[in-house]
Amino acid sequence: MNTTSRIHVQTLVEMNHCVGIARRDAAYNCLLAYVNGHLAKIDSDGDRLAAYRHCLNLVQETLNATERATKMNSQTIRGLWNRPVIHFLQMLVNLIQTMTSLVEHGQAVEQEASILVEHLDKSNFQLLKDACVQFVDNEFRAREVFLNTLQLGQEIVHNCSQKSIHAFSDEEHRRYHLAYEEYLRFYGNGQPKDEGI
Repeated sequence: MNTTSRIHVQTLVEMNHCVGIARRDAAYNCLLAYVNGHLAKIDSDGDRLAAYRHCLNLVQETLNATERATKMNSQTIRGLWNRPVIHFLQMLVNLIQTMTSLVEHGQAVEQEASILVEHLDKSNFQLLKDACVQFVDNEFRAREVFLNTLQLGQEIVHNCSQKSIHAFSDEEHRRYHLAYEEYLRFYGNGQPKDEGI
């Protein structure tokens, strides 16, 4: 009875692999659409911070869906196909966290400037202000790396998905497309909010 139960559970898990891939693809495509349509146009610190947090949410959703899909097929080649995608998405998470930290630090120094000037002599306070300019420069460099990496990763995610989709049964194809459209609406309706990560 235990063996039958284990096999049944594993069968149900594998049946949901197509839904996991659909969720991953929808979140990633919404990330691409948002970045290509909005990120380059944002200037103010607050807007950039909200945009980065929105991007991070979409990348985390993409990563979580990929990790779940990998666990669903950890004993098969389907699970192995997802490993490069996971490494790529983890890199995107790190890049976004770097950009977010740089903006947050710049905001903190700006908001606390009147207090900091009391704790530092003029030369050190000027060094701090100069460092903040470098933080902004580094943020924009990190954003360029993020944008370039995101575009390169599009091929990694797409090829992984195509391999999985090619192996789907007719029923899995049907369920993939239904789930993809539903998740596309779900992630596409999300608006960036200036809230904690």
